[in-house]
Amino acid sequence: MLYGLIHVRYILTSKGMSAMLEKYKSYDFGRCPRVYCCGQPCLPVGQSDIPRSSTVKIYCPKCEDIYYPRSKYQGSILSISSRILTFYYFSLEIF
Repeated sequence: MLYGLIHVRYILTSKGMSAMLEKYKSYDFGRCPRVYCCGQPCLPVGQSDIPRSSTVKIYCPKCEDIYYPRSKYQGSILSISSRILTFYYFSLEIF
């Protein structure tokens, strides 16, 4: 739980956002499984801000759909608010 809180605070800093962008650009979080997205890089997301309520999913910004990844990590660490702030901060570079 403590690691998750520290992780969220780091991601929301400019250094954390830059690290997330680099991971996004290098496909570290995976690619969209849809054929029409042509291998679009995805971002990890949580569907709830409540701890232990969901596992992490991946979000494709091209088709705007959420997919189940192979791993089952805690999803509240990458909350809805962190996804919104990530897109806001790097909106020109992601899309």
